[in-house]
Amino acid sequence: MQKTKPIFNNHTSWVFAAGVSAGVALLFASSTTMSAAEEFVLTKKKTCTVVQTANAVGSSTDTERLTQSIMLAKNTSLSLEEIRHKPCVKSVERNHTVRTAASPNDSRFSEQWALQNTGQTVLKKQGNQGVDIGYTEVFSDVNRIDTSTNVAVVDTGVSEIGELSGRVTAGVDVLQEDGNPADENGHGTAMASIIAAQTNNNAKIAGVNDAVNVMPVRVLKDNGTGKISNLIKGIDYAIKNDADVINLSLVSPYSSQVNKVIKRAYTNDVMVVGAAGNSAEKITESNKRTPISNEKNADWILGVGAHGSKGKRVSSSNYGAHVDTLAPGENILTVNHDGQLQYQTGTSIAAAITAGTLSVWDAMYGEISPNRGYELLTTYRSNNRLDLASALQSLRYPDGTLLRSSNSGVYRLENGKKRPIPHQSVFLSYDYKWKDILVTNQEQLDTYPTGSPVRIRDGSLVRDDTSVYVIENGKR
Repeated sequence: MQKTKPIFNNHTSWVFAAGVSAGVALLFASSTTMSAAEEFVLTKKKTCTVVQTANAVGSSTDTERLTQSIMLAKNTSLSLEEIRHKPCVKSVERNHTVRTAASPNDSRFSEQWALQNTGQTVLKKQGNQGVDIGYTEVFSDVNRIDTSTNVAVVDTGVSEIGELSGRVTAGVDVLQEDGNPADENGHGTAMASIIAAQTNNNAKIAGVNDAVNVMPVRVLKDNGTGKISNLIKGIDYAIKNDADVINLSLVSPYSSQVNKVIKRAYTNDVMVVGAAGNSAEKITESNKRTPISNEKNADWILGVGAHGSKGKRVSSSNYGAHVDTLAPGENILTVNHDGQLQYQTGTSIAAAITAGTLSVWDAMYGEISPNRGYELLTTYRSNNRLDLASALQSLRYPDGTLLRSSNSGVYRLENGKKRPIPHQSVFLSYDYKWKDILVTNQEQLDTYPTGSPVRIRDGSLVRDDTSVYVIENGKR
């Protein structure tokens, strides 16, 4: 059992804060026993009325009666223990969050190690537990998405199979110059199924984001080949038709002609994801590949290599310059244009999983820019691997957020870590207020690794019993 910790640790130096009243000083002196306003569900005793109980717990102006004897008490400054000992209260608990099941019920989900790696064996390859994108850690969030986010799948077309029912929007066949981008190869539909296959329908597989709109753009022939000119036209179509994410699970020798259209996607806040390729080569500045190298010295496109279920790069995956992250790409279940399940391996798969992940972030937090997408992909990850869950945490509580649980100290979030604020002098040096602190549950707080303690801000004046000091570069 975790012991209750003080909000701030003891320290010998104290910060001078102009205008800090005795009341505020008292606030920090007693902060170990204070509780931020919370919601509690309680059962009143039969001998007490609702009004008497509400008055007793300090929520007389904000109480909801749930049943004959159960009440919801909101905006009370009392702690759980204080409420529990009130004479009118029979029992009490926090108003906890209710979530959907921890994982989807799709019939082949247990084989989708990319979404949940339990160490299962898939096609005779055993994985390492936890080497996945963290999908089930945030499934309750992903499962409630209601979005108009559009992912353009620029590929061999997309067929409207059952797993994509209601998710395929109007698109284009660049080759035939019409609006019927049917898929006779299967590759484009498989990529779309990775991104958006219907979840919790007791059938086949779960998509990374089954609420997203898939925009089919056919630029490759039925044999899976095409021309740079068609690729340019396809990307242009996606930009003009309000794609939020463009998935390019394709590769070719480098073409500088693609640069302009990739840059235009970037300047229009469209995130472009590209496969690194599967020739086991190190990509260098003298050995470039389209599409991932079409960004000059910028971050116009997110290049993706593939890793397996043990976390290592798939041997066939290209690597090196312009490969920004690795995503699952070995023995991945997909659904083809005939509605049949197929295992596939390659950076095409990894790119599609990344595109689906970007669509989740975009849907939940509102049109993130390519720069923000790049930051999320490259900052909140482990061992260079894509991490849906960590980035989702960072979006829920952005950098700079002050966070604590009911029995922890105060932390400031930075780069996916929680940095302890060790003393009220540090807290005051940044002009923080008590109301700035958000309260979460301990389980949520524990998802963040602990970073170094926050130091008192430069320029602050501190004193001990004999002297006054100014803080510069972390020194007195």
